[in-house]
Amino acid sequence: MHINELLKQAVVQGASDLHISSGAAPAIRLNGRLHSLDLPPLLPEETMTLAKQIMGDEKFHALSGMGEVDLS
Repeated sequence: MHINELLKQAVVQGASDLHISSGAAPAIRLNGRLHSLDLPPLLPEETMTLAKQIMGDEKFHALSGMGEVDLS
């Protein structure tokens, strides 16, 4: 799975946000409410791969050090 596929789904559905979390299916925010996409829960390795696809080295190191990062 590539992050661009998930982002495309979010745009097509008119979502304001895409939420990625290990152990849960990717979710989009529509009208203030989270809706899981019809996909299996993400494994930790898949979640890290998706994260690496969208952030540079500095942000990825921040994620590794703090456990979260805001990319808005």
